[in-house]
Amino acid sequence: MMLDPQTGATQSQLFPLDAIRVETVLSRNPIHNLSKRGGVEIAINFAGEGGRGAIQWQVSHNSRYGQPGPLAYKVDTHVVNRRIDEAGRPVPKIIRLGSLSEICAELGLADGKSTQDVKKALLQNAGAFVTAKLAYTGTDGTEHSFEFNDTRYGVVLTGQKFPDGRKANAVYLVLHDIFRGLLDRAPYRPLDYDYLKSLTPGAQRFYELVSYQIFAAIKHTRPQARYRYSEYCTFAPQTRYYDWEHARKQMYKLHAPHIQSEYLAKVEYEATDDGQGNPDWWFWYTPGRKAYAEYSAFLCRKQPKPKPATETSRGRRTLAPAGPAPEQLPLGGVAEPAAADPQYEELVQHLAEKGLNHSDAERLAREKPEECRRQLDHLPFVAEFKSSRGAYLRAAIEGGYGPPKGYAEHATKERAQQRKAEETSRKQARQSHEAAHRATYLAWIGERVGELETSHPEVATGFSEAEAKMLAKYRRTLPANSSALRAVLADYERPESRAERLQEFLEKHHPALKLPDFWQWDAAYNPQRFEAEGLEKA
Repeated sequence: MMLDPQTGATQSQLFPLDAIRVETVLSRNPIHNLSKRGGVEIAINFAGEGGRGAIQWQVSHNSRYGQPGPLAYKVDTHVVNRRIDEAGRPVPKIIRLGSLSEICAELGLADGKSTQDVKKALLQNAGAFVTAKLAYTGTDGTEHSFEFNDTRYGVVLTGQKFPDGRKANAVYLVLHDIFRGLLDRAPYRPLDYDYLKSLTPGAQRFYELVSYQIFAAIKHTRPQARYRYSEYCTFAPQTRYYDWEHARKQMYKLHAPHIQSEYLAKVEYEATDDGQGNPDWWFWYTPGRKAYAEYSAFLCRKQPKPKPATETSRGRRTLAPAGPAPEQLPLGGVAEPAAADPQYEELVQHLAEKGLNHSDAERLAREKPEECRRQLDHLPFVAEFKSSRGAYLRAAIEGGYGPPKGYAEHATKERAQQRKAEETSRKQARQSHEAAHRATYLAWIGERVGELETSHPEVATGFSEAEAKMLAKYRRTLPANSSALRAVLADYERPESRAERLQEFLEKHHPALKLPDFWQWDAAYNPQRFEAEGLEKA
C-alpha cells in the first residue's frame, strides 16, 4: 500500500473509509428543504442536452407534518439509505429501521424529545409526494424510464399493525413497489458513510452532488472538476443569489469542511451567465488526498496521475487556500484483491448472499477472511437482528463478536459427530488394510516357523507335539465323518489358524520367542504399512 509522502502513513490510516452505496438516479434530485430561510419550492424541469437526461421532478409535502427538513434529510441519508444498502438486492418490501431510541442513537441525538422529532421527520419523509419523469441506464446496460406519482414509502411505527395483522416490534418502512423496482435496477455509487455523517446537512448535500464530478475527473485523469452554481442551487436545493458577494459567502461555508478534510485541494471560480443573461459562476474543484483515497478504496484500483491542465485558467480566481498539488497526491494506494482467487470470490459471494452489501463483502473478505468465515458459521444461530442481517454480519465481523447462544452446543455435537465419523473411517481403513496384507503376513509367519525348526528344534518339536495332541482330541470328541469334524479339520489346516496356535504356544511356553501380531508386523516389517497410506493408526 502506498505511503503518504508527508506523513509516511497509509491512505487507510489517514482516511479510514466506511462505504455506503447509494443509488445514482433519484439521489441527485432533491426531496428535502435544507434552507434556513423558510420553505423552498422543489420543482425541476431540466431539458438536458438535445433531450438526453431530461428530468421532470416535483415534490410536495403533507401540510400536517410539514416539508421534510434537515433532520428528515439525515434520517433518509444516514438511516434509511444504510438499511436499504444492507438489505441487498432484490430490496425487500419491508425494511426494519429499529426503535425510535435506536435511530436517535445512530443519529447522535439525545433521547427524550428527540424521539418525537425523529418520528415527525419519518412522517415528513413518508408524506413527501414525488411526481417524476426521467430515464436512466440500469445495471444491465438497458434504458429504463421512471414515471412516478406517489410517496416512496410508508411508515409503520412500533406497536402498529402491518396489513397482515402482525404487530410491529420496531419502526419499519413499507416501500412502494415502483420505487423498489428502481432500487433493484439502478446503478449504485459508494460514499464514505462516516464522513457523510460528520458533515452538516448543507455540506453533506454538497458532497453527495459534487462527488459525481470529482469521481469523473479522477477516473478520466482530469486535474479539476467543475460545477455550475445555478445547477447546484437547483439540485441542492438552496437559495440562488445573483450577486457574487452573497453567492461567495454561501459557497464558502459549504467548501470549508471539504478543504479542511482534504477532500478538496483547491477551489477556483469563473464568472459566466446562465444563458438567459443572469449572472452565474463556474466552480472548479481540484480533488484532494481524501478524494483520491476514496476513489482508490471504493474501486480497488490504482489511479494514474491527472493530466496537466490544457485549458486556460484566465479569468479564474482562487476561492479557498490551495492544498497539495495533484502531482504530490498519493495516487492509487490500495492493492487489487485477488479477484482470480476462487476462495476470495466464493467468500464474497457467500457474504453477499447473507445480506452484506457487495462493497463491504469485498472489503471484509480481503481484510478479515478468517473472521468472515467464523461469523458466517455463527449466523444461523443468531435469534434476532436489531436492524438487518447484513448490518449484524458487518458489525460482527468488524467487532469480532463471540458465538451466539446455541452455537456452542451445536459445535459440541458437530465435533462429536465428526469424531465418530473419523473413528468409523479409521476402523474401516484398518480392516481394509489388514484384509489386503493378511496373506503377506501369514507367509512371513510361515517363514518364521521354518527358521524356528533350525534355530530352536526343541521348540519346533514341542509345537508339533502340541498340534498332534489337539488334533487327536478333536478326533476323539467328534463323530467320525461328521460335518462338525470336517469343519474343524478344514479350519485347523488354514494358515491363519496355525499362526494363531503358534502365537499361543510361544506366549505360553517360550515368551522370549513370541512373534509379532499383524499390526506389530505391519509397523515393523511391512513396506506398505498403514501410515504409509496417509492414515492414522487407532
